[in-house]
Amino acid sequence: MLFNLPEYRVLDAQDDVVGRWALVEPVDPAGHCPDCGFDSSRVHSRPVSWVVAVPIGGRLVVRVGKRRLGCDNVSCDRGTFSQTTDQLGLRARITTRLAGRVVDALAAGPGRCRALLGRWGVLADGDALGGRYGDRSARSGLGWGAPVGA
Repeated sequence: MLFNLPEYRVLDAQDDVVGRWALVEPVDPAGHCPDCGFDSSRVHSRPVSWVVAVPIGGRLVVRVGKRRLGCDNVSCDRGTFSQTTDQLGLRARITTRLAGRVVDALAAGPGRCRALLGRWGVLADGDALGGRYGDRSARSGLGWGAPVGA
């Protein structure tokens, strides 16, 4: 379990010159088609998304291997769909746990929220992931966009 992400398993984790990061994927190999509800485990592709989690001992960027699954229901019009979980919904860039903390910080006032976001490493120069992580060219040279293993 990675920092209260019980539905995910850690495939790799490093603390290097770029920062602290972990590569995770959902434990459950199956997903549910959002259109017809049919269960499928046929993997179409394995795109990697970047999300920010609640920092523990410093900032942590999580690379998530979210499987893109093919719907096996022949009567369904949707060809493929992304696997989602309670902690990381469709197109999520932060975990629901961190989102909850941001909402709590907003309730405490905008100044407090900005200070907490900066301390958590979520807000840097207006970029939700910070300059290093938000720049695709910096990531592509590291091979981090490579598909998750078979």
